[in-house]
Amino acid sequence: MRIYPRTKWSNTATSEEQVEHIYSEVMEVVTEECNVIHGTTPDERAAAMERRDLEVSDLEHSIQTYWDCRAREGADVDTIRQKVIEKNRARSYYPEGGCADGNADDTRQTSTGS
Repeated sequence: MRIYPRTKWSNTATSEEQVEHIYSEVMEVVTEECNVIHGTTPDERAAAMERRDLEVSDLEHSIQTYWDCRAREGADVDTIRQKVIEKNRARSYYPEGGCADGNADDTRQTSTGS
């Protein structure tokens, strides 16, 4: 499932290069989380949360680009995702009755969580 438009790096970066970029995005999320934690006023914390949300979305986009790179390199991304769903089902990560067929069938994002 595609969430974001394909980036130019989807066709040019190696998966190793994309992992390096993912790391840089993680560090940006961590930086903004520190700003949330250490903000001295509610307005500072709210602004930092908004920036953190944007950085998490950037991270998600970078991860999607990683999967584009892996698919280009020959990885069966759907099989990898299915294995993760199966592993997490065995760990009882899903609500009872959720993901019963192994598909991520509830992809709706809400204002109260995902």
